[in-house]
Amino acid sequence: MTRLTRIFLVLLTLVTSFVSQAELGKSGDVTIIVTDRFGRSIANAEVTFGLDQLLTSDKEGKVTVEDVDWGSSYQINVIATGYRDYFGFHEVDKKRNSITIKLGWTKERWAAYTKQFRLEEIMRRDSVIVTTDLSKYGDCSNVDTDHFWFDAQFPGGQKEMGRYVSDMIDYPESSIDYGEQGKVYVSFVIQQDGSVAEVRVMRGVSASLDREAKRVIREMPTWIPASCNGKTVSVRCTLPIVFTLN
Repeated sequence: MTRLTRIFLVLLTLVTSFVSQAELGKSGDVTIIVTDRFGRSIANAEVTFGLDQLLTSDKEGKVTVEDVDWGSSYQINVIATGYRDYFGFHEVDKKRNSITIKLGWTKERWAAYTKQFRLEEIMRRDSVIVTTDLSKYGDCSNVDTDHFWFDAQFPGGQKEMGRYVSDMIDYPESSIDYGEQGKVYVSFVIQQDGSVAEVRVMRGVSASLDREAKRVIREMPTWIPASCNGKTVSVRCTLPIVFTLN
């Protein structure tokens, strides 16, 4: 650290201290906004401000604390059903009069979320869906990290995957002769290195179309693997391969 840098840091500290001291004796309102890890408002959260003010968030996830002393630090506790409890200290002043608190899901809610996709749900979609029970990796909704959960991705995204499937499909002659068409739902694992493994048909159309769908999946290029809080993990995915005769 250079001498000039040290002088700058000392001056910055003095200015910050002066501003905090200048705020003492003044007061105003503070707004607390409670959201989930996706930034969605959480209503009916119990917010304790300081030691004695118990408030409930409105439909926008907001609570307003009136006549708060500027330049002071306050303890804030937040409790909401389905979310992990929050505890922290926040300094407030005229410029820092809005505080956003993000709550992570409980392990039970995270497990329920990752189990919600069944074949019926998959059949209503035309894109890849992660069907692994992610709860086995622990809590991937940790709001104290910038990673959270990232799904496995085909290189280039969904559009590139669509082009790949369209270019790769070689419609079996026997299926053309018999007029076979429809969706083949293929399940497969994207491993930690992004490679494709354990390919199998969940719901097929015919032996010929099923084999072709599995071949297309097996020959996919390396994916960007899924990650939980920054650590790559293996996940099972499902993708519908559509066969249509013109």
